[in-house]
Amino acid sequence: MKTLDLKEYGLTKYNGKDIFGYGNVRLAPHYYKYMLEKKAHGKSILDIGCGDGVIGTIVGDDTEYMGLDIGAGIYKEVEHKQIRYIRNHDELMSAISEKKVDISILNNVLEHTFDFTDLFEKALENTNDMVMVSLPNEENIHLRLSFLMGRGITSHTLDLVGSHVNHRHLWLVQIPKAEKILTEIATRFQFKLEEKSHYIAFPNTTWKKWLYMIGTRFLPWNVKARNFVLVFKKNKQ
Repeated sequence: MKTLDLKEYGLTKYNGKDIFGYGNVRLAPHYYKYMLEKKAHGKSILDIGCGDGVIGTIVGDDTEYMGLDIGAGIYKEVEHKQIRYIRNHDELMSAISEKKVDISILNNVLEHTFDFTDLFEKALENTNDMVMVSLPNEENIHLRLSFLMGRGITSHTLDLVGSHVNHRHLWLVQIPKAEKILTEIATRFQFKLEEKSHYIAFPNTTWKKWLYMIGTRFLPWNVKARNFVLVFKKNKQ
């Protein structure tokens, strides 16, 4: 099992299929390191919904990186020639179409969009090799228990009233349904699902980690996974 400690981005382990996180983990750089890094050398990457462009800080020197973000306010905007902040949806769609790239990334983006699929379709249309999509699993046991205890689902709760409009999720994402929808769309664009990974978060404290591991051991992934990643690859002509 590969262990990856990205300093300020947290500690994870990868078993070649699924990702296990310990304590506070910022997922985007870990997803990239595990699922795209070996395939990205010498290629161009478009990071749609890049936030502060964290992935751009870890790509190799031979990899061309460009980030786009519509300004959700979740991460501080940075001044960088490889990152563009865009203020409306139409401009974002136009920016994606400006140049074809080898790899497109959509990390926890689609759940914030009005129709869930349009950014994915635009990315497929303008990508030559691979598209990586990560999404939250909002059927996980933590959110189920939170809802039953009256705290609501944090990404949809009325506690978000007054916060930035793009902080909230517009879709209650379920792993099987999201995978089915996106795979069907990818097929139309001559892409196939090449890789799938679940992310499960463990506490950092040893005894809590073991207790959590035992308690969730036999639960299905659609209950215990916090997030999941799908990597689509374009079919060879």
